[in-house]
Amino acid sequence: AVTNPADGAWAARVAWVFNALLLAGGAGGAWHAGGVDAMPVKTLPGLQADWAHQVAAAVGSYADIVQRNLTDRLGLPPGPNAAWPNGVQVPVAVR
Repeated sequence: AVTNPADGAWAARVAWVFNALLLAGGAGGAWHAGGVDAMPVKTLPGLQADWAHQVAAAVGSYADIVQRNLTDRLGLPPGPNAAWPNGVQVPVAVR
């Protein structure tokens, strides 16, 4: 995502949301197996403790978003925009 370089806090939040959405749909991932409530995510400064749950519950996983907006509506396959290992979108390990 492109964000204003002068706003590092916003850029960090965008990156964390994108990463959480990738993790939400990853095969074998905690959310994939147990739903959105299954994956513990650390609280980030300025965000509510359940921020990742709220985002994923509202829009689904990254794969859900791609399917809904690109594949279903436009007939475009995910291609290289698919999550790893089918594409190049790789989530950062979160502990």
